[in-house]
Amino acid sequence: MPIDEMADDYLRSRRQLYTVRSGDSLWKISQRFSVTQKELRVWNRLGWSNLLRPGQVLAVSKRGQKKVARKRTARITGPSKKLVYRVRSGDTLWGIGRQFDVATNQIRRWNDLTQKHILQPGQKLTLHVPASRRS
Repeated sequence: MPIDEMADDYLRSRRQLYTVRSGDSLWKISQRFSVTQKELRVWNRLGWSNLLRPGQVLAVSKRGQKKVARKRTARITGPSKKLVYRVRSGDTLWGIGRQFDVATNQIRRWNDLTQKHILQPGQKLTLHVPASRRS
């Protein structure tokens, strides 16, 4: 079972099994459990051409390190304030992130946006920006 191979890399992690559903992909599963696609491939002995099948059981792990990373980020950035940003024509997540000193993946997470989401003028985005930021 691939779970045994997770022991070295994921001490203090929450190991569990996941049953693949119709429409799942390694990317979707990796996002759901905050792990990389490569980790899923290694833990489950999947090759680059292996396709997922509904009903297939995969070993996954929520990292024990995630909470530590969040605390470190909060300590570095300090207090934050919530604001609603209205998307303008020509805006990109990267540009908005640079303007407010936040990462594009954070904007996606705060607003439940997929990688393929296309911004629309007038769309409202919730941002959590450093309190010292004046943009």
